[in-house]
Amino acid sequence: MDNKPTSKLTIIIIMPIIVLLEIMGGCMYYYLQQNTNSFIKYRITREAERHHNDIYSLITDHYNQLLIHEPTLDAAKIHQAETISELEIYFSLNGLTGQIFENSSLLYSINGPVSKPGYPENYAQTYSEYYSETLFAPWNWEISVIENPANYQRLRERITQGLYLLFASYTILAIAIIVLLWRLVLIPLKQIITPLRNNQLPQYKGIDEFEFLSNTIASDIQKRQEVEERLIHHQVNLEKTVSQRTQELEEEILCREELLKTLKSRDAQLAVSQTVARLGSWEWDILSNKVTFSEELFRLLGLNSDDDVPTYDGLLQRVHADDRDGFAQEIKRALHEKQSYRMDVKMVRADGTQWIMEGRGSVTTDDQGSPLMLTSTAQDITERKLMRDALHKKQKSEAIGTLSAGIAHDFNNVLNMIYGYLEVINNNISKTDANYENFQGITLSCNRASELVKQILIYSRHDEQDKRPVLLQPIIAETLQLHEISVPDNIEFQIHVDSSCRAIDANVTQIQQVCLNLLQNACQAMATNGGILRIELSEVEITNSLTITNPRLIQGETYARLTVSDTGQGMDNDTLEKIFNPYFTTKTFSLGTGLGLAITHGIIENNHGAIIVESAPGKGSTFHVFLPLSKQPLELEKLTSAARPMEASDSKHILFIDDEKLNTQVWSIALTQAGFQVTTETDARNALRLFKAAPDHFDIVITDQRMPELTGIELAGELIKIRADLPIILTSGWDDSMDFEKVKNVKGIRKVISKPHTMDVLLQAISSCLE
Repeated sequence: MDNKPTSKLTIIIIMPIIVLLEIMGGCMYYYLQQNTNSFIKYRITREAERHHNDIYSLITDHYNQLLIHEPTLDAAKIHQAETISELEIYFSLNGLTGQIFENSSLLYSINGPVSKPGYPENYAQTYSEYYSETLFAPWNWEISVIENPANYQRLRERITQGLYLLFASYTILAIAIIVLLWRLVLIPLKQIITPLRNNQLPQYKGIDEFEFLSNTIASDIQKRQEVEERLIHHQVNLEKTVSQRTQELEEEILCREELLKTLKSRDAQLAVSQTVARLGSWEWDILSNKVTFSEELFRLLGLNSDDDVPTYDGLLQRVHADDRDGFAQEIKRALHEKQSYRMDVKMVRADGTQWIMEGRGSVTTDDQGSPLMLTSTAQDITERKLMRDALHKKQKSEAIGTLSAGIAHDFNNVLNMIYGYLEVINNNISKTDANYENFQGITLSCNRASELVKQILIYSRHDEQDKRPVLLQPIIAETLQLHEISVPDNIEFQIHVDSSCRAIDANVTQIQQVCLNLLQNACQAMATNGGILRIELSEVEITNSLTITNPRLIQGETYARLTVSDTGQGMDNDTLEKIFNPYFTTKTFSLGTGLGLAITHGIIENNHGAIIVESAPGKGSTFHVFLPLSKQPLELEKLTSAARPMEASDSKHILFIDDEKLNTQVWSIALTQAGFQVTTETDARNALRLFKAAPDHFDIVITDQRMPELTGIELAGELIKIRADLPIILTSGWDDSMDFEKVKNVKGIRKVISKPHTMDVLLQAISSCLE
């Protein structure tokens, strides 16, 4: 830091004075110089005017005299010569030089040589400042006049001397002012500043003002020193406090940073959780009517958070028209009663797709109880609701199926006994017998009852069938061929079958049942007024919209789609919800039992497929059946000769086991009539002991599956341990506990026969096993 305040002060005070005086002197010099030049120019102009008037007057006098006496050419020349002579005298007296031009040619030079003869304007360019012209038209004269510059140079010199004297006076004045300032200002200031520079108190005595300044500075310094001492003391304490507080703040900042990291992590987890849970949220500020949506809610609504402004009315527009009024009323009720709400509503995205929202919300109020804020969540529960409905439907279907299967099992046993008795009667009745027609009626009734039980078992999904890759095209063609005879003439068929559609894994008989049920259903819908029955087969890739409609479908997989549509009377929503329920029908009992579509639905689901129905009153119905394509190679069917009933032989000994005594009795009679030796047993353990006693005594074993002590499969396993080559036929009414994989693993079980069965079926099975 510069420690010379007096030198700086000297410069600061004196230099402006010097500069100011110099500027004033320069300005005055410039002003006088300009005025001097203007004055000289004015003098030159006035003299030029005077000379012009004098010259013109002199020439005019001579010209007038010429006109008065004799205006001849010689006289004119004489007068012109006299005029030139008088002009020379005038020029000499006034210190002038010049030239006379006649008709633009030089006539005469006065008081000086001509350096550049020529036109007057060239002459004027040389002496522009002191030059003037006088024209005399009668003689065509142009008189150029030049003032003597020396006459004005002396005037300029006198003015310049005056300016120099003025500048010297200003300089002396400036020096005097500087000396005065030095003695009266700078020296006292130096006496005050010098002690300050040496960290001492000033003690100036002299000029009152500077003495007052010195005392004031000394007093202020003393006070400042006292304040500084106190400040130092406070600073020490403050530093300690700041140090402690800084440490506390650092700890607090670290805690807040950790908390911020935790909050950010939780926000990220919350965002991910909302996306995974398809859970959005929205808030409605009642006072400002401002609505905010979460990013997930924007996505659920199919909106863009950058372009779309959230509003309550906009949210209502996204609610399906069927639920919009109810949702608005529920929100209104929650705000009015200051209570929470919960409601499931159908929503419509911006692209038109629909979804189901579970809306929940609560109301925040002020101290007076007026609503301030409505905070709500909106969760997409479409899949959950569909799965819940499907589960409820499945549970209901399974309950009915379980009941139906139990009834069917017992009924099959009864039918099996009836078939046995019919076989016994058949062997003892002739066609001419009076009761033969009654016998045939009983047989037909049993056959129909057997078919009805089979349908019940198919619906309950207990009648498992072997599946293999099959093509739908020949099944559709065969079904149409079989059904074509019974189709009314007023129904038109439109068939569009993709010949390149690949195979599915299914049982041929079951798929034929599906096609037959759908065809019969469509024909019955158009029986009165006729119409168009359209059948289509194609491959289709499952999209997201289809999985929402039916969660059983797998997105991205390719399915075979069989579509059967009619132009009949159609169905309302209430009917659509019930059409797959067992025993539900809109037809009379003679036209249907209500099991057709239920069986169709069971078969399709059992084949991991799905069925979607589109219908409306007066617009017909369309059934879409989706079945997954087979991943196995398609095998061509091999022709095999049907098993023929063996010839009766009393050498074949059958061990017949069934816990129903009537069953054993009737089939023992029937088989005995067929020529077999039959031993019956109603207890599985007794049968096992009987076989152990004489294993080679029996040629074949026929056993029921469902028995109290041992099941048929368990009994077969024990029998095979005793005799490995023993052929066994398993019958069932049908048992839901039967493990078909286990049946395949029991080596001795050669055939499985469903109850009820005819004698021909049983004989074919016996023949096949004994061969």
